[in-house]
Amino acid sequence: MKQVDSRLEELEIRVEDEARRLDRLHPLDAKHNVDLLEQDIRQTEQAINSLFGDVQSLREGRYPQAPELHKRVQKLHQRWVALRSLLHSRLITPLSSISFPVEERTVTRQTRTVLETRLVDTNAHFRQLQECVEWCRNK
Repeated sequence: MKQVDSRLEELEIRVEDEARRLDRLHPLDAKHNVDLLEQDIRQTEQAINSLFGDVQSLREGRYPQAPELHKRVQKLHQRWVALRSLLHSRLITPLSSISFPVEERTVTRQTRTVLETRLVDTNAHFRQLQECVEWCRNK
C-alpha cells in the first residue's frame, strides 16, 4: 500500500508539472507525455485492484484488521479517481482543443497544411472515419 501511495503522489506531481509545461511544449510532445502518464496511471489502477483482491481474501479469512485495510485501499482508490479526473481536466481536455500541423505537401505549387486534432485520437468514431478516409486514399 505504501508503494501505491507514493506512486500516486509521484503521479499527482507529474500531472501538475505537465500542466504547467503544456503551453511550452509542441502538441505532439505533450501528447506523448500524457500518453505515458495515462499508462502509468493504468498500472497504478492494476495495483489497486490487486490490493482489493488481497483485502477480499483477508476478509473471507476473517482477518481482524481486514476492515481497516479495506478502508485504506478504498482511500487509495479515491485518490486514483481524483488523479484521473485531474489528468482529464488539466491535460487531456486542453490538449484536445489544440490543432497543429502534422504534414505539409506541395500540390501544384500550393502548400497545403493538414491539421490533426486530438479528436481522432480520443473519439472512436473519428478514428474509424479517419481509417476509412485513409483506406479510400490508398485505393
